[in-house]
Amino acid sequence: KSPSSNVSDEDAQASLFVTSTTINVAKYVGKYIQMMHTLEPIAYQIFLGIAQLFDFYMYTVYRFFVMPMEEVPACLKDEPALQRTSLDVELRAVLERMETKLSATASAGVDLMPHVAPVVATQLADANGLCGAAKRVVACQSLRALVRCMQTLQPRLSELLSSRAAAQTRVNQFYTRSVGGALTLTRYTYRLLSAAVLPFDTMCTAAAATNWSSNKQVDTEYNPYVDKFKEEYRLFAVRIQSLQQNGALPDSVYIVLWRETIARGFETILEAYSRAKKVSDEGQMLRKLDTQELSSELKRLAPASVGKELPRQNDVLLYVRAFYSDPDMFIPFVKENQDRLTQRQIVSIIHQGFGKSMKT
Repeated sequence: KSPSSNVSDEDAQASLFVTSTTINVAKYVGKYIQMMHTLEPIAYQIFLGIAQLFDFYMYTVYRFFVMPMEEVPACLKDEPALQRTSLDVELRAVLERMETKLSATASAGVDLMPHVAPVVATQLADANGLCGAAKRVVACQSLRALVRCMQTLQPRLSELLSSRAAAQTRVNQFYTRSVGGALTLTRYTYRLLSAAVLPFDTMCTAAAATNWSSNKQVDTEYNPYVDKFKEEYRLFAVRIQSLQQNGALPDSVYIVLWRETIARGFETILEAYSRAKKVSDEGQMLRKLDTQELSSELKRLAPASVGKELPRQNDVLLYVRAFYSDPDMFIPFVKENQDRLTQRQIVSIIHQGFGKSMKT
């Protein structure tokens, strides 16, 4: 890849992770394009077949490797990035349309709905394999490779349909909604995977059980739940490094999964903190100490590029600092940080005492 290329590292590596199914789909697309050239009067109808084939392939990836992970841990259910609504509206419409079409055929006695083999389903649920991370990555990278193939073919498709304005509009819609949406789907998959690879609900329960209202003098000893987090991330480091060393993860995805999984950890801490009914000054100081301790361990475990700025770490510190903010600044604080904190977390700040330390 030349320095001036606009192809991302992830796209460049996608060609190394391509399934035979993806290759076959690309071959069929090529045959359809030959048919469009030969049978010009029905070229538009043939193009619709290409669009439907691509949508079916994308939906299959979604159904096999994404849909089962949409039941995220309870402690992360309010995180916008993990909700289906984080997908583009147009992409959701494409997936829902395919779901409706396939369900209709099943009702008519012809089951075209894709079904994952039981042995694969078991592998996708295996915690030791990071919930089938290797297979999910191959699925996503194969989809990205097919996207690149379709992007290369866009000028040719437009040329073959140049005489029909309505067809050109449909081509543009297909590339915006489906082809562009497929890239969004792969990013969504990695976010959901990051929420599945660690027992975040258990980790959240451990952190939430901490007594934050104690007036005990703060020393240099962090709370026990931090050890639980550190233990889980050490195990995650061993597992993901093993996958990378075995060639199952491209470097770009390795970095993405580290970033996303660390973000889920700090989001879990935010959720745990927001469950407290009462927090003392000493409790807030302990929270800061705990965050610093966990951050130090994550910087040691994660790739250097991730450790430079740990995802969502600053949001935890922001939450803690609210305790020391000017009470009159609460409304500006909410407006400025409503994209960084969930509604529940903002409400908890009110209950725990925004600017409380400045009043006492």
